[in-house]
Amino acid sequence: MTRGGVVALCVVLIGLVSPAGAQPTESVAISSFREGVDAQERGAWEVARRAYERAIRAKPDFAEAHANLGVVLARLGRHDAAVAAYERALSIAPELQAARINLGLAHFRAGEIRRAVDAFQAALARDPSSAQARQLLGLALVEVGREDEAIPHLEAVRTTEEEDPAVLFALGRAYAAAADPKADEIATRLATTPAGRPLWQHLRGLVLQRQGRHREALSVFEAARAAQPELPGAWLAAGISELALGEETAAREAFEQARAQAPRDAVPAFYLAWIAERAGRFAAARQLVEQALVVDPDLVEARALLGRVLLNQDAPAEATQHLARAATQEPKDASIRYLLAQAYQRTGDKAAAKREFDEARRLKAQEITRERPSQGDRHLP
Repeated sequence: MTRGGVVALCVVLIGLVSPAGAQPTESVAISSFREGVDAQERGAWEVARRAYERAIRAKPDFAEAHANLGVVLARLGRHDAAVAAYERALSIAPELQAARINLGLAHFRAGEIRRAVDAFQAALARDPSSAQARQLLGLALVEVGREDEAIPHLEAVRTTEEEDPAVLFALGRAYAAAADPKADEIATRLATTPAGRPLWQHLRGLVLQRQGRHREALSVFEAARAAQPELPGAWLAAGISELALGEETAAREAFEQARAQAPRDAVPAFYLAWIAERAGRFAAARQLVEQALVVDPDLVEARALLGRVLLNQDAPAEATQHLARAATQEPKDASIRYLLAQAYQRTGDKAAAKREFDEARRLKAQEITRERPSQGDRHLP
């Protein structure tokens, strides 16, 4: 791949036509492809798009043209169309590793992070030596909350490549989520470079947040935003700390800012729905949580919240559907089981209600047992 994600042209031309006697449609495809590459190298994205589309019209199975069209569409902000172009390229030529990685990037930028994870995993499986695929997989895994899986990938990249502030930040987030003191060490390393300083402040805020020091965390998040106003995740993190402090008005404002900054992130809409539900604004809560689930249908917290909102709106049959799905996603969550039992009870399904109430009690007892200190842990007076 050359600058800007362009697929190597020489690979396309070898064997595609002979020096003498190319078919007219193949000649059009090749000349259009060359025009697209030239325009793409110059950053003339619309010119490149039209050239690649001409190449594809002339030769519909021109995999490299589909792949490069995907790169151009992504640069034009048309991520859904870019995904379709990459998928078409890979259906024709599965060996195009660059297209597979770019597919993951397009999913990521479109807010489809779980699909990005799948694409990066496929890229890494095809080439386990790819540091790029490993790095991107680690970054995406952190975004979906799979920190334990992300850490080995990010550590591997960190030890083999020059330290990238984005990699360090993601690794620090993963360690902070696990309450691992290595997060402090990484925050210190980020502080040593100008590019990494806003990330250091954000990471330091996350560490303070994990420690329950929300006032201090808010000050650090504010400093991070002042240094880099468009820093991803800073408004969301601030909203979580405001919420923990009971400052729901400030939290709502922060989540609104986070949502405007990242409209394809379901989490800010989920928190806004949660605040609305607590205030008894069930219609607004339902609208917000449904919007969150459109963006991320697998966000189990949003699915459970929608079930609770529907119970409050006296729609137990609909609530049952969502709560049953949430219970399938998180079978060991006692609160979801209890809500599901209530939903079944209100629909008149006594047997299912009893089953879920019993399971909720069993799971809650397990939670209490895990939290209760053993005899050896007790401190005698």
